[in-house]
Amino acid sequence: NLSFFQGKKSPFVILITSSVAKEGKTYCALNLASILASSGKKTVILGFDLRKPQLHNYVGISNGKGVSNYISGNADLDEIIIRTKEKNLSMINSGAIPPNPAELLMQDRTKELIQELKEHFDYIVMDTPPIGIVTDALILKDQADMNLFVIRQDYSKREFLDNLNDLYTNRRLKNLSVLLNDVQAKSN
Repeated sequence: NLSFFQGKKSPFVILITSSVAKEGKTYCALNLASILASSGKKTVILGFDLRKPQLHNYVGISNGKGVSNYISGNADLDEIIIRTKEKNLSMINSGAIPPNPAELLMQDRTKELIQELKEHFDYIVMDTPPIGIVTDALILKDQADMNLFVIRQDYSKREFLDNLNDLYTNRRLKNLSVLLNDVQAKSN
């Protein structure tokens, strides 16, 4: 279904967020990035959750240098890109946990990072923190071509949908799509 949103736009940047933790943002982001890479597209996944980084745990590596180090001017792009075992898939960890994540993300170097990655990759997948807790994903939304909001069955509360609807109707998130995660077939 991404092709309907993407059209002929390439490179394509996808931001993945949710309302709260444990709805499956990182899981979905990593799986989406893997699927895109396996289709032959050069893909990079970025750990933009600078407060509680999880991406590195999913692939069993240390957090090391990453997004925060690049934005703060303490690392170059070639120092933070990690080539995975999967063909066409690279990743960039969150990096050192900064004392001021939101302020750091507002730096011009954040835009520079995305622009530089667009020169090397077909898809850029941003794993961000939950919108319902911090504003970090809303800071990054303008860098994305598509905003993918994860809702988890039997976990996400109904009022989260009200918040999501508010974000959509007030145009705070453009090109918004919902991914229903962990679906189990039930009678209702």
